[in-house]
Amino acid sequence: MPPRRERRWPKIAVGYFVFLLLLAGITSFGFETAAAAYQPLVLRLGVAVLLGVVLLHIKSYFRGDPLWDLPSEFENALVPERAAPKFDASLVKLRGELADGVKSRAYFERVLWPRLRALRVTGNPSGGDMGPPPKARFSWRGPSLAVLTGLISHIEARK
Repeated sequence: MPPRRERRWPKIAVGYFVFLLLLAGITSFGFETAAAAYQPLVLRLGVAVLLGVVLLHIKSYFRGDPLWDLPSEFENALVPERAAPKFDASLVKLRGELADGVKSRAYFERVLWPRLRALRVTGNPSGGDMGPPPKARFSWRGPSLAVLTGLISHIEARK
C-alpha cells in the first residue's frame, strides 16, 4: 500500500535535492569539457532535463498517479482491523453508576451512598460510620468525581 501523501513530501524534497546536485555536477562537467560554441547548448540541455522532470512530476500529480490515490477497498481489506476492547460488565455498570451519582444528588443518596457505606462497614468493621459528603453548589447535583475518588480511596486505605 502506498504511503499517505502527507508523509511523502520529505522524500520528494530530498530526491529533488540529490537530483539537482547530480544534474549540476554533470552539467558543469559538460560545460567545462565542451567547446566554447557548445557551452550554451550544454546549459540549455541541463535546464531542459530539470524542467522535464519537474513537469512529469506535476503531470503525474494532477493526472492521478496511483501512488497518490486513496487506497482501494481491496487494499483496505488487507490491513487487519484492531480488535475492539472488551470491558467487564461490572466495570461498565460501575462507571454508569458513578456518572449518575455525579449528575443526580437523589441517585447518589438512594443508591450509591448506601453501597459506599456497605463497603466501608465490610472493609473496616471497627471503624465508625462516615458521613455523606457535603452538598454541591447546585443542590440537585451529586458530589464531584474528585470527592468520590477521595471517598473511595479513604475506604480502600482502611482495609
